[in-house]
Amino acid sequence: MKQRSRVPVFSYIMLSVAVLMIVIGSVVLANSFAHYNELSLTRQDHQLVEMAQAADESMATQLSLYRRDLGYVLDRRGFVEAEKQWLLTGDTQALLTRMQENLIAQNPLIHALLVIQDDQVVLSSAADGTDYYFPTGMEGSLQPCFGGDQSMYLALIEETSVARYAALMDMNLWYEELTRVFSAEGTRLLLLGSQQKVLLHQWQNQNHVSAMEELTTDNCDRQAVRLMLSSQTSGEPLTESYNLQYPGDTFVHEMRMTVIPATQCQNGYFVVGLTSDYDEITQPLHAVAIRLVIYGGMVIAGILLMMLMVVRLARLNHRRNRQLQEQILLNAETQQLLEKTKELTHHQRLETIGTLTASIAHEFNNLLTPIMGYSILTLEGLPEECEDLADNVTEIYDASRKAKEIISRLNALSRRNDEENFRPLSLRDLVHKALTVARPAQPAHVTTTVEDPADPCCVSGIETQLSQLLLNLVLNAYHAMEESGGHLTITISQEGDSVILRVADTGSGIAPEILPHIFEPFFTTKEAGRGTGLGLAIVQQVAQSHHGSISAESTPGHGATFILRLPAANMPENNNS
Repeated sequence: MKQRSRVPVFSYIMLSVAVLMIVIGSVVLANSFAHYNELSLTRQDHQLVEMAQAADESMATQLSLYRRDLGYVLDRRGFVEAEKQWLLTGDTQALLTRMQENLIAQNPLIHALLVIQDDQVVLSSAADGTDYYFPTGMEGSLQPCFGGDQSMYLALIEETSVARYAALMDMNLWYEELTRVFSAEGTRLLLLGSQQKVLLHQWQNQNHVSAMEELTTDNCDRQAVRLMLSSQTSGEPLTESYNLQYPGDTFVHEMRMTVIPATQCQNGYFVVGLTSDYDEITQPLHAVAIRLVIYGGMVIAGILLMMLMVVRLARLNHRRNRQLQEQILLNAETQQLLEKTKELTHHQRLETIGTLTASIAHEFNNLLTPIMGYSILTLEGLPEECEDLADNVTEIYDASRKAKEIISRLNALSRRNDEENFRPLSLRDLVHKALTVARPAQPAHVTTTVEDPADPCCVSGIETQLSQLLLNLVLNAYHAMEESGGHLTITISQEGDSVILRVADTGSGIAPEILPHIFEPFFTTKEAGRGTGLGLAIVQQVAQSHHGSISAESTPGHGATFILRLPAANMPENNNS
């Protein structure tokens, strides 16, 4: 016995040591990862910001030089004289020659020099003519310009006393020149026009100059564009991470992006964005890598040790746990068997009642019919002076009539409805008719309220049966409040495809042990002679035969609520009118 008791103690000690090792190793490993990630992010963010600023300064310098060259060409005496000759004679040859033979026209990035009057291109130094347009007007000294072949240019605009001139810079060549430096650093440069008309970007190792309306998830980095638009809208720089997945690629890249809005850029037009693949820059530092290996080994060793201890403890407790599980399973199966047996017995009793009522209803009616008939004949043939005998015969007739009503209720439990006799009915109208019929039975100290919508809440059914259902519910509520008084509330509503009727009274309520049995045939809590126990059974039978349901909620001392659900139906137009 002593040897057996020492095994679990030793196992628990080893398990505690293993857990302690795992906790210590995990904490150190998590701290190392956090420190490394923070260090990498800080370094990369600082580098991206500096590179974005450098790109902006480089663009600003280039654009300033091109604008200076353009101004120098326009101020030359020969160019001014060619302008005057064009204005006086309409001859464009001299001006066109000056536009084609100048310093800026020799720049390989400059595609053409345009002359603009009244926002229209009237003269072009390019061989393709004047088929150019500016989609956003002519505001500002930098504007995107589109050629007839849908080529895109960046227009540097200068104005003289005669006209406005635009030097068209080839954005593809210019962007390719800008990206050479950044591609070597493993980053991508994105330029978004401040007017949100054009985007210069790299996609799958190729440079693109695209109009904004042509961008999709298949030809650009939409997340990067979203961040650039957000920064431009707020006017503040931002640095964020996001995930990128190229079309046809299952690998998800973690990207880091820095954006400088146009309002804080020196170039005067473009929003500058730089993205970098975070997966490519997270090369672990040697010291951190060694620490990760050491502490990772501690975690693995601790896990293995813990697994060994768990297996050892599991073997010691396996037989007892197996026996316990078998006993629990046996108890559960026994309980399920008892519940099914109880339910089957209940259904068999209901079937027996239905069979009995269906078989004896006709026989009882045959017996009661002559009794009632001969009672009436006897009353008609009695002399006036035989008052006592007439009273006795009247009692026989009344008792027979009551017996016939009970037989009718029994017969209703086993009767099946013919759905061909169903027709659309207004539940609101049925409720008001039932209240009118039940008004003589309403106690003097009981009040009634009906909450119904403007919609008639139409259902499909047999009017007499639904009226009987409603009348039974109202009379039961009146009986519950007969002694202490109270208030009856009937609420009609429509929820989706169902019409809901709630009949709530403020009577004494229904005891919890009685509530599950109230819809059973012949079950009643009324004193002898006041109830047959068939009212709520008929209510449930009518609800089910109309493809609906009836349920009850009650708190003793706070009344009871009966909830009827019936499928909604459409009222014919002639009825609605």
